[in-house]
Amino acid sequence: MKKKIIIFVLILLLIQLFFFDIHSQTKPAIPADKIKYYDDVLKYGTEEELQKVLSELLLYDVTPLLDQLLSLLNSNIKPAIKISIINCIRSLKEKSAQISPYIKNIISDKFSDKNLLSTAILAAGDLELKELEDLLYEIFTDKAYKDEVNIIRNILLSLGKMKSTKYMQQIFDFLIDSKNSSEIRAAAALYFAEFDSVDSKYIDKFNEMIIDKTENSFVRRYLIYAISKYKAESSYKYILQAINDEDPYIQIYAAKALKEYNVKEGIDILLNTLRSNNPQVRIEILNLLGELKSLDAIEAIIYKAQYDKDANVRKAARDAFFKILEANKNANIKGELAEKIIDFLKYLYKYDPLEANRLKAKQLLLEIFKITV
Repeated sequence: MKKKIIIFVLILLLIQLFFFDIHSQTKPAIPADKIKYYDDVLKYGTEEELQKVLSELLLYDVTPLLDQLLSLLNSNIKPAIKISIINCIRSLKEKSAQISPYIKNIISDKFSDKNLLSTAILAAGDLELKELEDLLYEIFTDKAYKDEVNIIRNILLSLGKMKSTKYMQQIFDFLIDSKNSSEIRAAAALYFAEFDSVDSKYIDKFNEMIIDKTENSFVRRYLIYAISKYKAESSYKYILQAINDEDPYIQIYAAKALKEYNVKEGIDILLNTLRSNNPQVRIEILNLLGELKSLDAIEAIIYKAQYDKDANVRKAARDAFFKILEANKNANIKGELAEKIIDFLKYLYKYDPLEANRLKAKQLLLEIFKITV
């Protein structure tokens, strides 16, 4: 049980790292009145003062202090401070040539602290230091690191970020071998998600894997994410199968993947998935239906907006309803469907908790059906 919890936490950290990387964000300049203070601390400060300043510098573009930071990185200062330095400089892609030798020294040093090595490897990816791909792959295949999950995982993520294709076949072979660690195979799937296209032989295998219920759930999820970036026609039917999977997380990833395709012919499948017991799945399907803007889904959406037991699902249904209706203002809606839409708009006008929605319902009644309330 404890092992499963640890694995789950590692995967959550992987997701956070992959999707919400603070180091990829544009950072503001260091305030002019602080530069000299920071410069002095980097040159003369104690380790405690350094840690405090580096935690502040993480929020800024540290280009003006790069020379001082690299000098510290090359010193005998303790690994924890070097890790903080790397985290400060790993977003400076325009300075990658200057930073590269320092990152290479850490990665090449067989006696490097494991946490420092792991951070340096991530920085190599963020800085797109493709000249280090051979060095990274050498560590990946080194048996001395076979149990170092963070290091091996970060190598795969970095090779993906630097768009390294040199070892793609070897990474593919590792990924499809179920005897390998699931955590590492999940990272291998994310490696492939860094590319906009790959050879069809890889896609064909990924198509099979995403519907294989014996396959690891995280591997399947990240492969679905990768496939959604390729937009290969051959993957479409497999994603439709995945959206009906028993695993709610597979359903969510498949629903998000379908946003990349023209899936109007798959509306019935999406509507069936609205029966899922997982509210997050229902929300994702409603979000997708809203983006598809097809009137074929609007009756089911009205039902969910009124009667779903989850408040967040009802909100998502109302949002989808408005998106679809606004996109079909000129669709000449008539008959029973028109009556249902009118009744629901009147209901929203009277009872929706958000004033913006009440006003929107009033406006749509007037614009589409010439009804004043």
